Amino acid sequence: MSIIWIISLIILAGVSSSPVDFFRSVCDPTSPSPPHHVPRFPKNASDYNLTIPNDLRVTLRYLAVGVGTQNYTCSLISGKPTWNSLGAMAQLRDISNTLEDPALVSNAAINPKAKISLTPYKPIAMHYFVPHEPLAAPGFFFEPSKKPCSDVTKEEFVIVSKIGAMSSPNHPERNVPWLALKQIEGDAAQIVFRTDTHLGVAPSPQTCLAEGKGANMRYSALYWFYD
Repeated sequence: MSIIWIISLIILAGVSSSPVDFFRSVCDPTSPSPPHHVPRFPKNASDYNLTIPNDLRVTLRYLAVGVGTQNYTCSLISGKPTWNSLGAMAQLRDISNTLEDPALVSNAAINPKAKISLTPYKPIAMHYFVPHEPLAAPGFFFEPSKKPCSDVTKEEFVIVSKIGAMSSPNHPERNVPWLALKQIEGDAAQIVFRTDTHLGVAPSPQTCLAEGKGANMRYSALYWFYD
């Protein structure tokens, strides 16, 4: 290694630390430990069951940012225009090791002016609702190329039911609620939290003018998978 090459490295790197620290960073291939992310629940979150149950001994398996739509259909049957939820559909990207603030990543996913790009984060799952007695249930499938419930091992999906919900701490009039979801089928996770939501709330009832009319509202959220 020539002295000219070494000096060039230092200049190009704009090193502000000591030469010893710099050469350790260049020569030591050891990667830093991944960040330890935890949900930032409001203080009253446990009042809405947004907490890990005491009988579960779990660790974070994945932290993902979901980007997609909350889907609604117009109903006039009751005589009062109502948007009924049809569930959601979203692509999930793995941000478990992000060095960014996860909350900022969720905001960037829906904000075209944000400076954070989702491109570096690998898609790992699809989220949509599947038939499950008595009604459709939310599912997360970690093999997006496979058909739901067909040729998918239990470790590759989880179907969940809602066990907790609270209004979004920020702008609940436009951001869908935060949720706690518990495993009812599949082994990809035992409990899932949806937090840091952006948009997704149903349109104004005044726009519900035709029976069966659909509305797909864009949203983003963080999904925390514990197992």
